[in-house]
Amino acid sequence: MMLFLSTLLLLVSSSMPAEIRMIRNHWGNVPSNPDPCLLTCTGSTGKGKTVWFTADHWSSVLRTKVDISECGFVDAPIITTSLGGDGWHDLATGAAAPWLVSKDSFETWVQGKVITTWPMDIDPFDTTRARSYHWHVNWVATGFDC
Repeated sequence: MMLFLSTLLLLVSSSMPAEIRMIRNHWGNVPSNPDPCLLTCTGSTGKGKTVWFTADHWSSVLRTKVDISECGFVDAPIITTSLGGDGWHDLATGAAAPWLVSKDSFETWVQGKVITTWPMDIDPFDTTRARSYHWHVNWVATGFDC
C-alpha cells in the first residue's frame, strides 16, 4: 500500500505544471500584469517554408519576419531564437538577435558568416542558399496575454 501511495504522489506531483515567473519584461521593467496572464508560446517559421528577403541597402544581409500574433500577447514579449537548417546555418551571425519586436511579430536578420580557422571557400549568404538549405527560425516567446 505504501508503494502505491508513493507512486501516486510521484505521478501527481510530476503532472503539475511548473511555475513560470517574469522578473523583468521586454523593456527591463517589473511587469505590472497579473501572474495568471503569463504565457510562453513557441513555434517555427518552418523548415522549407521560411520566406527570406535581402535587407534593404545590404545585399549580403538576409531577413525574415516572424508572425507571433496567434499567441495573443498584449505587449512585446521576450523572445529567444535559433536558426535551423540543413547546412551553413551554423556559420550565420545575427540570427539569435530578434529585431523590431512587437506583440504581433519580430524580424530575424542573418548578417553574414563567422570567420573560423576551418578552411572554407563559400559564396556570401543569399536567399538562394537560405532556401536551398531550408533555413528556418525556431522561437520561444514569453509575455502576457492579459
